[in-house]
Amino acid sequence: AIKVTSANNTKKSKKKKKKSTEEYLKQMGSPPAETLIIQVQNETSIALALTIPTVLFPSTNNSLSDADDNPNADLAHFYQSQEEEEKNQSHLEPILSLYNLAHGLSFTSSSPNSSSSSKSKHQKNVLVILLQSGRFAAAIFNKDECIKHTTFSRYTVRKGQGGSQSALDNTKGKAKSVGSQLRRAGEAQLRNDVYLTLMDWKEDIDDCALYFLSLSKMLQKGFWEDVNRAYQDGHSGGGGGGKNVNNTSQQRLKKGGNQVRSIPLDVGRPCFESCCAVYELIMSCSLLQVDLSMRSPAAHVSGTDMVSPHDEMLHPIKETNYENNNAENVGTTKEVVKREYVGAPLTALHQAAIDGNVELLTAVLSSCNGNHDDIDTVAGPKLMTPLHYAAESSSPNAAKCVSLLLIQGKANPSMLDSHDRPPCYLASNDSVRNAFRLARSELGEEMWNWSEGAKVGAPLTNDDIKNKREKAAEKKRRQRMRQKERKKLEQEKAAEEERKAKEQQEKKEQEESARRARAGLKPKSASAKNSVVCDFCQKDCKGKRKSQLFSRLDFLYCSSECMRKHQRELMAAAATARMSNGN
Repeated sequence: AIKVTSANNTKKSKKKKKKSTEEYLKQMGSPPAETLIIQVQNETSIALALTIPTVLFPSTNNSLSDADDNPNADLAHFYQSQEEEEKNQSHLEPILSLYNLAHGLSFTSSSPNSSSSSKSKHQKNVLVILLQSGRFAAAIFNKDECIKHTTFSRYTVRKGQGGSQSALDNTKGKAKSVGSQLRRAGEAQLRNDVYLTLMDWKEDIDDCALYFLSLSKMLQKGFWEDVNRAYQDGHSGGGGGGKNVNNTSQQRLKKGGNQVRSIPLDVGRPCFESCCAVYELIMSCSLLQVDLSMRSPAAHVSGTDMVSPHDEMLHPIKETNYENNNAENVGTTKEVVKREYVGAPLTALHQAAIDGNVELLTAVLSSCNGNHDDIDTVAGPKLMTPLHYAAESSSPNAAKCVSLLLIQGKANPSMLDSHDRPPCYLASNDSVRNAFRLARSELGEEMWNWSEGAKVGAPLTNDDIKNKREKAAEKKRRQRMRQKERKKLEQEKAAEEERKAKEQQEKKEQEESARRARAGLKPKSASAKNSVVCDFCQKDCKGKRKSQLFSRLDFLYCSSECMRKHQRELMAAAATARMSNGN
């Protein structure tokens, strides 16, 4: 009993731990967002800015909610017409998008005599669908509540080589193995799961205001075919037997639809937790503080100006989201802390790190006389430091640039870019990663938070690198020696097998000659060994097979006359032997 328990415990310990929603939030990072200044405090040079995920903005000029559904559609169209007439007010477009989004989500189609319960029934929802690598996850959200969700997992991906079976069939043809047949059946089951889910949720899907999708490239075509088939079957009586519905103008979930948005995040493995993380990231806006003292003097600030991509750095503050529609949750807050930066122009250090220009980088660092205030300045679209650009560079001098920035410039390896990545995470090859480890060994552990913040490996010295290279060279030398020894053994084995085969052939020929001598036949000539000949007269039987010749006592004859002659000779030799034995 003790052994069984220990075995079960060992098996459970090897089971992969399931990720939580918080872990998925950390993995996905922040979605692309657009920032607007909404309030300026002149006495403190601090402004409040609002960041809105760009995925919430419609791709066309159509509003999020339909004109028939939105009671304030006329007001929205009025602002849009004003925007077209006054091009200098283009900053209203994000605010209009957010305005239409709010009405699209909160609209309730109810008559004046309807009750409050019927109003909440028509509340607009948000659908999140994740489909990749044989896994399907879908969830429908209403505010902070998930009202429906489902997940499916099918065997469609080759475990060892990776890639879906359909992709392999398209490139190399259909395989006939049992595993390939199972994966094809898994792909068919996965499509059926998606279709049945869309059919079961057809009413809730039609009531959704937004559809966020993350589909792998190989599964997109099949997914949209299932969506159209489910819509046609759902609006023709179900079951696929009704009349085909070709009019898709009222279909909300369709390819290229205004309500359909692609998720701009690495969602990881599709599951319920990843759906919740996607919904929380995309449907959240952040309130930030802008330091206007970092803006250029020529920059003009107004209450609704867009933040220039090269103007200032944004600092994180807490956003409080009050639940207004639930009496039990009144007063509760939801705090979201995000960091969003607006890019700045590249400095000389940034450009030298990008180009891998060691001479320029050394000159810039030497001109500072030990005062490197701008060594950790963030710039560019991803708000990276010179150390980020040096680590990411594909230049052969990337490792030297990293060493100069860390050792001579005292750059901070724990600085994060807009995607919360330290410079070491962007290292393009092993030599760059070794440069970080060498700097850690030279600068010491007290200089920076190397492990947790910078994600740099263990300290490394030049002696360690030298020993590692020597070990690698020794390992390669031993490998070549083993290959030579293996080749030599194979040659000796082949020579031994050839010798044994030759001896067996000679022995076989000797036995054949002795047998022919006992039968009173002449030895076979060298030319007759590889052809069909008569064993008695040595005549070459061209064009005939052995099965077409006469045979007696394991000998072959070209004619019955040769066979009878050989028989008489054998009988005469036997009689002579008997007479000699009698005397």
